[in-house]
Amino acid sequence: MDKYKLLGKIADIYAKGGNILEYLRSIEGRDDNTIEDIMISYDFQAGSYNAQYRKSPDELNKPLMAMAEIMNIYLPENGYILCKAGVGEGTSFFPLFPYLKEKPAFACGFDISWSRILEGIRFGNEFTGLSEMPMQLVVGDMFETPFADNSFDIVYTSHAMEPNGGKEKQMLAELYRITSKYLILFEPIYELASEEAQKRMIRHDYVRGLKRQAEDLGYSVVRYEMLRCSVNECNPTGVIVIEKGGVTEWDGLCDPLSKKQLTECDDCYFCIDSMLSYPKIGGIPCLLRQNAVLTTKFEA
Repeated sequence: MDKYKLLGKIADIYAKGGNILEYLRSIEGRDDNTIEDIMISYDFQAGSYNAQYRKSPDELNKPLMAMAEIMNIYLPENGYILCKAGVGEGTSFFPLFPYLKEKPAFACGFDISWSRILEGIRFGNEFTGLSEMPMQLVVGDMFETPFADNSFDIVYTSHAMEPNGGKEKQMLAELYRITSKYLILFEPIYELASEEAQKRMIRHDYVRGLKRQAEDLGYSVVRYEMLRCSVNECNPTGVIVIEKGGVTEWDGLCDPLSKKQLTECDDCYFCIDSMLSYPKIGGIPCLLRQNAVLTTKFEA
């Protein structure tokens, strides 16, 4: 089904307060959320999370402080590189930095929605003290990230894996691949949640069994608990810390398909190895599989 032909209908559903993911699942008779479903849903929601933060910053900073307490235990002493997978509009990214014991030498965030990245850039400009910190936000997919192996000291999520029930191992493997020291997951933990929260997670097809599946993959889970406070008590946040213990090798953005290095050009990013180009829209790198254009005659 070509869901892009339904965008007018989807816009109307969203304007009336309907649930886009439920609608997209229903028209195809599915119980799970596809990547395309999630991208469409989040793109329409872009701006709503930042509006909520601006309305209640003190309240929403409480779980960020709790997240920072955990992260500070695992952050390297200096010069570390940080990545937020599923950065969204930056509400658990930019306001987090003041609570970290040390700011990263470089911070990167990616999200499947271009509009959320745009909102994130605008949101980040509201925070003083961050303008001097090297940072980049790009459009990317958690299943095919535009980074090489061991690119970051720390990769973390905050309810970004959440809607991808049934695809836990694929996400874990990809996020583990791009981190070198720790993968820190702030996600709902079905097994530690209340019965009410579990029913909600099943209804929305949220992730389950993250700890078990990480261990099945041979990963070392060194922390597994509930965060001391959550934004939504009906959807409480858990903490899973996976240790890797490797060496960080940041080498810039990569083609998400070949994992070979990209060269930035005026209006795109080009990979000489794969001969694929990826556009920049509003200056934002669009590094999804579906954004790739075969450009065998391109000269960077």
